[in-house]
Amino acid sequence: MAKVKILYILILLGVIMKNKSSFSSIVLTIALVAGYFIHNNQVIKLNNEISSLTQEYNTKLTALQPNNTKQVAKSSAATSSSTDTL
Repeated sequence: MAKVKILYILILLGVIMKNKSSFSSIVLTIALVAGYFIHNNQVIKLNNEISSLTQEYNTKLTALQPNNTKQVAKSSAATSSSTDTL
């Protein structure tokens, strides 16, 4: 997939730079390819960070879940005992 994108960029660059010097075409091509890989690397890092944060959040949420059910059970028991006395 990445190779197809790079090939598409190179073809587009060839059309744009048809009447320009070959040196400027080469420099622009290198800049575009390097920019693509830098951008792709940043996207991968951000996806990994998002996955890590999501996993951490889910772990904390799961750790809190039994405490919430115990508190709900205690409050229901307290409510039912108070209604029994009424």
